[in-house]
Amino acid sequence: MIGLDYKDSVSLVDPVIDSYGAEQIGQVETVPALFIQNTGWSHSANETNVTSDGEIYIDPTHWFVELNAYRLEDMLVIANPFGSASSDAWYRIIDVTVGQDKLLSNSIDNIKLELKKTTEIPYVS
Repeated sequence: MIGLDYKDSVSLVDPVIDSYGAEQIGQVETVPALFIQNTGWSHSANETNVTSDGEIYIDPTHWFVELNAYRLEDMLVIANPFGSASSDAWYRIIDVTVGQDKLLSNSIDNIKLELKKTTEIPYVS
């Protein structure tokens, strides 16, 4: 076991589809994590692009992570470690890498989530 010191926390959002086919907020759980933000700028063909992606390492022993059998792709993440507007803190999980100690115990050491910037799902009361 790597024994990472999770200095951040993020909210994992399991979205649900309503009767109109729109994505709504389902279950939301706070999970210990290490958040690594990646922002970029590019300009080509008279177009300027700003990207904001990221990756996080989450606690593989958290009950919500285990309950979903480490199949977290397509869930959403709310990560706001730097205090930006909450509408700017939403990401979609596009890739999940389960890190295992294959040579010795085959135990899960870490879970790495690749993130892509997305828009927030508005809360509906």
